[in-house]
Amino acid sequence: MIILDRHQIEDLIDLPAAAAAIRYAFCSTSRGEVNLPPVGHITFPQVSGDCHIKYGHMQGKPNFVIKIATGFPQNAETDRGTGNGMSLVLSATTGAVQAILHDEM
Repeated sequence: MIILDRHQIEDLIDLPAAAAAIRYAFCSTSRGEVNLPPVGHITFPQVSGDCHIKYGHMQGKPNFVIKIATGFPQNAETDRGTGNGMSLVLSATTGAVQAILHDEM
């Protein structure tokens, strides 16, 4: 299993390749080739925080992704980050976790 933090992810990004992959994903989604359920949303009104859960699978691809992103704006008052998150990459054939990408949102 691969486990990467934000800095490791940033060091590996190839911007032209990322742009091409994003374009491909948007086009595939427009053609109906992506199983993209509605965004999950949890609110924490007592602290004005929230969590979004996004997930999807592109037909024919061996993996699917679950993205978790949090926003807690009041953390700025205590010098903590106001957002965090990670992406989980899982096998679409076995369900096994392939990677944990702690991208910090």
